[in-house]
Parts: sequence; structure tokens; C-alpha cells
Amino acid sequence: MLNDIIKKDFMVAYKAKDKIASETLKMIKSSIQYKIVELKGKNREINDDDIVKILKIEAKKRKESIDQYIKAGRDKSAEKEQKEFEIISKYLPELMSFDNIKKEVSSIISDLNATSMKDFGLIMKESSKKLSGKAEGYDIKKAVEEILIVKD
Repeated sequence: MLNDIIKKDFMVAYKAKDKIASETLKMIKSSIQYKIVELKGKNREINDDDIVKILKIEAKKRKESIDQYIKAGRDKSAEKEQKEFEIISKYLPELMSFDNIKKEVSSIISDLNATSMKDFGLIMKESSKKLSGKAEGYDIKKAVEEILIVKD
């Protein structure tokens, strides 16, 4: 389970006195623990999908922070956030290429018999469900728009 891998990697980083890795993994462990407590109230165990969602949220925060720090000219802070982002990214599943996303979206559009931008919401809903964890929402949206614009 992903939680066990993160715990083990935290101990390795902590013993190696890798400050950035151990602090980042400690923060992830804390977020996972909060989720475990939340799910316990709902009589449910945490699974890898829940952990991946937590990791995606944390990775997104780092990406946004990197952009903000770069705009503000704070290169050292951006560098630290970049290192944290790389540590978090190691635990995220590999994302599909944009070409593969487009193929999948095209297949979904065919299955739904969608023909124009007025079907955009339905296509996005189905595409997001099918490609969850495999592609970013932004890339799915871009693929849907590209395919539908060509059809119109």
C-alpha cells in the first residue's frame, strides 16, 4: 500500500538527515492521517486512490507556489518548492500523454454520439470519470475542446 511506502521512505530520509525529503514526507503522512480519521467516521478504510488524491492536491499547491515565487523573484523559495514537488511526484501514477488522452476522449465522444460544444458538459463528465488518475483535468478539457472545434 502507498501509505506503507511513504512511511518507509520517511524513515529512510529521516535517518539520512535529508531535511527536505523528511519534512515533505512528514507533511504527507500528516495529511494521510487526517484522511484516515475522517474516513473512520464514515466506517471506511483509506485506500491508494484516497492517498493519490491527497498527493495530487499537495503537488498542485507546490506548482502554484513555484509560479508565485518565480513571479516574485524568490528563486530560493521556488527551488525548495520544486524539490518538494519532485518528492511528491514520485508517488503519483504516471500520467497519459496528450495524444493518448485525445484518443480516449475521441472514443468517449463517439460512444456518446456527441456532435457539438453543447455536449461539452456530458463529455467532460464521462471523460473525467474514465480518465481519473490517468490525466489532468486541464488536459482532458483541452482535448475535448480541440476535438469538438474540429467537428463544428
